[in-house]
Amino acid sequence: MNGYVKPRLRKDINGLRAIAVSGVLLYHFNISGFIGGFGGVDVFFVISGYLMTLIVLRGLSQNTYTLRGFYLARLRRIAPALMTMIAVCVVCGAMIVDPISYKQMGYSGLTSLLFISNFYYYLQSGYFTEAAESMWFLHTWSLSVEWQFYIIYPIVLAIIGRFPSRYLLLIFVGFTVVGFSLLAFLPMVGGGNMSSLLFYMFPARAPEMTLGGIVYLLGTPRSNTTARYAEVIGILAILLSFFIFDLSTIWPGFAALLPVLGTAAVIYSDRGEQSLLSNRMVQRIGEWSYSIYLWHWPVRVSLRYFDLDGTAIRWSAIGLSIALGMLSFYFVEKRFSASRSGTGSNWLLKLSSVGYTLVAVACAGVICSQGWPERSSRSTRSLLADTVAAKSEWQFPANCDGRLCRFGSGQPSSVLVLGDSHAQMWLPGFLNSAKKYNQTLDFFTLAGCPSVPRVAKRSNIACGELNSQIEHLAFQGRYKKVIIINAWNDYFGDFRKTTMLCVTGVRGCESFDAVTGKQAAQLLLTTFVSALVAHGLKVSIVPDAPSPPFDVPNTIAKIAFRENTGSLGFDRYPEQKMRPNDSFNISQIMVQSGINSVDIFNPSAVLCADSLCKMTGSSGHSLYRDNNHLRPAIARELGDFDSLFDGPNGTSRGQ
Repeated sequence: MNGYVKPRLRKDINGLRAIAVSGVLLYHFNISGFIGGFGGVDVFFVISGYLMTLIVLRGLSQNTYTLRGFYLARLRRIAPALMTMIAVCVVCGAMIVDPISYKQMGYSGLTSLLFISNFYYYLQSGYFTEAAESMWFLHTWSLSVEWQFYIIYPIVLAIIGRFPSRYLLLIFVGFTVVGFSLLAFLPMVGGGNMSSLLFYMFPARAPEMTLGGIVYLLGTPRSNTTARYAEVIGILAILLSFFIFDLSTIWPGFAALLPVLGTAAVIYSDRGEQSLLSNRMVQRIGEWSYSIYLWHWPVRVSLRYFDLDGTAIRWSAIGLSIALGMLSFYFVEKRFSASRSGTGSNWLLKLSSVGYTLVAVACAGVICSQGWPERSSRSTRSLLADTVAAKSEWQFPANCDGRLCRFGSGQPSSVLVLGDSHAQMWLPGFLNSAKKYNQTLDFFTLAGCPSVPRVAKRSNIACGELNSQIEHLAFQGRYKKVIIINAWNDYFGDFRKTTMLCVTGVRGCESFDAVTGKQAAQLLLTTFVSALVAHGLKVSIVPDAPSPPFDVPNTIAKIAFRENTGSLGFDRYPEQKMRPNDSFNISQIMVQSGINSVDIFNPSAVLCADSLCKMTGSSGHSLYRDNNHLRPAIARELGDFDSLFDGPNGTSRGQ
C-alpha cells in the first residue's frame, strides 16, 4: 500500500489534454485565428481538480490515502521532466545565451524548481519588465499554481471529505460560484495590478479546480444520449473559446467559464471507448501533453532570441516541440511512472532528487554570477555591463507614479506635465532646464495611461480615476503652461491597442472599436486642448520618441556575446523600420481642429537623420533602456525644455 489511488485511464480526459496543449501551442506560436488558445491552461486546471478529488476521496473511502503517498506521486509526475527541461536549457544557455538573458534564465529556473515561479512572474509583471517572450520558463507559472493547489487541496479534502456527499457538493458549488463571481468583480475594482495578481495566483484558479471536483461528485450521466450531447457541447465550447477571446479579455473571469464548463461537460460525459476523442493520434498527443507543454515555451523563446520568424518556421517549431515532448515522455516520464507501484526504479527517484538539487544549485550559481559574463572577452564584458546598467536606469520616482509630484527647487511651479511613462522619461531634461531658471514643475502622470480626460483603460481602473482629475487640476489657476506627453501611437495609432481603451460616461466605460477608437480619442484630445487654450494656458505637445521594434540593450547584449566583440557596427537603424514617432499625426489633428496656438515640440527628432536613427552612442552604449524609453542621461542631453520656463522678468522664454 503506497497511499495513492491511481485513476483509471480515460480517453476523454487524455483527449482533453491534447486539445488543451494544442490550443496553447497554436496561440503561443502565433498561428492565425487561435487568439484565445491560452484557455488551454484552464482546461488543464479543471482536469487536475477532477483527478485530485477522485484520488483523495476514493483513497479516504478505501482507507488507503496518505498525504505522503499523494505528494510523492505528484512529484514523480511533475518533477523529473521539469528538471530535465531546465537542465538542458541551462547547459545549452551557457554556450549560446548572453549574460542578461542567462541571468533571467537562472531566476526563472530556480523559482520554477521551487514551484514559486508564479510569484516571481507576478512581481515581474509591472510596466518596465521584460517582454513575456524573453522569459525562458514563463510557462511554469501554471505548474507552480498547480503544485500550490496540491499542497492545500488534499489537506482540506481530508478534513471535509467525510461529510455526506450532498453536503460536500454544496460546499464545492458554493465555493466555485463565489470564486467566479469575485473573478468578475475584482478586476473592475483593482485595475491592472489586480488583473495580474489574479492571473498568476492560485486562489484565482481554485474555482476552476473545484469545478472539476463538482464533476466527480456529480457522478456520470444516466443516459448515453445525455453523455453524447455533453461531450459534443463541451468540445465545441472549448474550441470556440480558442477563437473568440484575445488578450483584451479579462482573464481569468466570467469569460473563462466557456472553456472550463466545456471541460467539465466532457469529463462528466465519461463515454469511455465511445469518446469522440479516442482517435489514436489525439491519444498520443494527450499522453505527451505535459512534456510538450514543458518544451514548447523554451522553443518559442529561442525563436525570438535568434530573430527567427515566418509561417514555416513557426510550424516547424510546433513540430519540434511535439518531438521533444515525445522524447521527454518516453525517456523521462515513463521511466519514473513505474516507481508509483513501489516496484523497481527506486534508484531513479534517488538520482532524480540529487539531480533536482544540482540543477537548482546551478540556477542559483547563474544568478550569483550575474549570468556568467566571464564567458566573453574583456572588451565585450564592458559593453555587456553597460546593457545591464541601461535596463535598470530610471530617474522618475516610483512613488510619484499616479499622483501629483513637484520637482526641482526655487519659485513655485507654473508648469504642469501630463502623460504616461514617456512624460516621466523626460524628467532629467525638465530638471536641467528648471534648475537654470530656479523654478519647479509639477508632474501628474501614470505609466501606461494616456493623459486625456474621460479616456481610461479597461484593465486599469487607476487610469480612469487619474484622468478624471486632470481638468480640475489644470484649470485651478495655478499653472501657465501645460505639457502633454504620451505614447500616442501605442494608444491611438495602433488599432489593436485602441480597443484596450474606453471612454467614461453615464453608462460606465464604453469600449472603443478599431474604427471609432481613433475618432473618439481625437475628439477627446482636441476638446481638452481647446479648453486649455480657452483658459489662457500655453499648451505644448511632445510626440513619441523614435521606437525600434526590439529591445535595444538586449539586442546589443545578444550581438556582443554572439560575436564576442565590443565593436558592434550597430549604431543606427533604418527609420522606415522604426515605429513612426508621429503616426497619430498630432500636428495635423490640431490644425484640422482649428487649434493653431499649440506648440508641437519634439526634442528626440535629432535622433534620426538621413533615414537612419541612432541606437547607440559613439562608444557602443545603448541610448535606450528598452524599446521605447530613452536612458536618463540621453533624456537629459536631448531634453532642452528651456523655452517652457519663465525668464527672470516673468516672460516666457519661448516668446
